[in-house]
Amino acid sequence: MGRLDERRLQRSIQSLSGGSVILVSAEVTDDDFNARFSARWRRYRYFVRTGAVASPFDRTTCWAVGRTLDLERMNVAAAQLVGTHDFASFCRAPKAVPAAATAPSTVRRVLDAAWHEDGDDRLHFEIRATAFCHQMVRSIVGLLVDVGRGRVEPDSVPTVLAAVDRAAVHTIAPPRGLMLWDVGYGD
Repeated sequence: MGRLDERRLQRSIQSLSGGSVILVSAEVTDDDFNARFSARWRRYRYFVRTGAVASPFDRTTCWAVGRTLDLERMNVAAAQLVGTHDFASFCRAPKAVPAAATAPSTVRRVLDAAWHEDGDDRLHFEIRATAFCHQMVRSIVGLLVDVGRGRVEPDSVPTVLAAVDRAAVHTIAPPRGLMLWDVGYGD
C-alpha cells in the first residue's frame, strides 16, 4: 500500500460531507481495525443557548432554551451519571437481534460528564463514555436542562436510573445541539 496522503484524504472527506465532517488527522491501521468496535471511548458535546434571544448563527447547532439555567445544579446532577449504570431510562429501546443469544444491553460506563460555560449565553455539556445507546445523550441533556430550570431536583438522577423506564425522563433535547466530538482508540 502506498503512503497515505493525509491532505488529499482531508479534502475528499470534507468535500463529500459538505463540510459537516472535519478530518483532523488520519493514519494507516492494522487490517483488523474497526472504527466502531476498536474505539475505547467516545465523547459528545451538546450546545445550549440560554439567552432570551436566539442566535441565527447557531440555530442549527444549538438548542435555544431561552432562559438562564442553574449550572451548579446541573453539574451536581451530571456527576451522578459517572460510573457503570443501566441507562434504560435514557435510551430508546434497543431492537432485538434475531440470531443473538441475549437481548441488547443498556448498561453503559460513563467516564465523565459536566457542563461548561462558553460565554455569550451559551453552554455546552460534555460526556465521555465507553459506549452510548440511541438517544442517551439527548435524554440526559433533557433531564439536566430540567434540573437547571428548577423542574427536577439534582438528586433525582439515581431514582431516574433505578426506574429503568423511558417514561422517567420527560424532556428529550432536540438533535440540533448534539455533536460527536472525538473518539479515543489508545489507552
